[in-house]
Amino acid sequence: MIALFIIVGCIQYLNDKEQIIEEDDVFTRLKLYQDYCVAHTKLSY
Repeated sequence: MIALFIIVGCIQYLNDKEQIIEEDDVFTRLKLYQDYCVAHTKLSY
């Protein structure tokens, strides 16, 4: 299975008070993917 996610700009996650609690962009997704690969393979980045 192959998944393709296209993120244009930044996704902001807000709490009940509409304060930003987290942000996602291409760089945070790339880091998440690289961390996953390192944890599940013998490759390192």
